[in-house]
Amino acid sequence: MTPMEARAGGTGAPNPTDKTQRKKLHYRAWHRGVREMDLLLGGFADAWLPRLDAGEMAQFEALLSIDDATLYDWLRGRAPVPPTARSPILRRLLTFHGVTTTLS
Repeated sequence: MTPMEARAGGTGAPNPTDKTQRKKLHYRAWHRGVREMDLLLGGFADAWLPRLDAGEMAQFEALLSIDDATLYDWLRGRAPVPPTARSPILRRLLTFHGVTTTLS
């Protein structure tokens, strides 16, 4: 049984809650209000959102709640990411955009 089947109760059908949550996160990633952030977060969502598990989706949702200026500075390597904001999904997002210096 695949992880997707397990979340759907073993039926092989996608969990409707997962599907709805992914759509909401995808929309939020692409509609930030700042075009640069739309591209940075939306591109990541296109590439990774279909493969995220529930815990990673929660981490991504938490990232989407961070204000644009702060998140933009992290994603451009202009400001270090504070230890309290670090997560595996943020590390993946930074790596996706070629930023490695802000987590050291």
